[in-house]
Amino acid sequence: MVEVDKKVKGTLVHFLEEWLRGITENLKLFIREIEHAKTVEELMEMKTLMVSWYLGHVPLSHEECYFCVLHGDIDKDCVVVAGVNCDACEYAVVHGQCGASGSDYMKILEKVRELRDMIENLYYKGEVYDDEE
Repeated sequence: MVEVDKKVKGTLVHFLEEWLRGITENLKLFIREIEHAKTVEELMEMKTLMVSWYLGHVPLSHEECYFCVLHGDIDKDCVVVAGVNCDACEYAVVHGQCGASGSDYMKILEKVRELRDMIENLYYKGEVYDDEE
């Protein structure tokens, strides 16, 4: 086991906190739109958009990866200013380089895309619900 690099961990936590702020702000906007829905159909359409958007923002980018932060060129403001040295990546030894076809990372992204497609195509199909009063 390798002890975590405290600077890298701090940068990663910074990026995750930024991600969380962005997610929270945007989800609140979606929820406000849902609050204003006048029909079940409007509500379902907006919720479908919200879930799809959320899945598109799962924290899987290089800014949310310990190893990418470790091997990336990060400036003092926690901004990635240059590429990541994937050749030095310990994670890539086991999982393949993230950008490579067939890597575990690409498989995960594909499953996220599949789930988004399923949500967009199956969760609400544009059906109209009858008022049963």
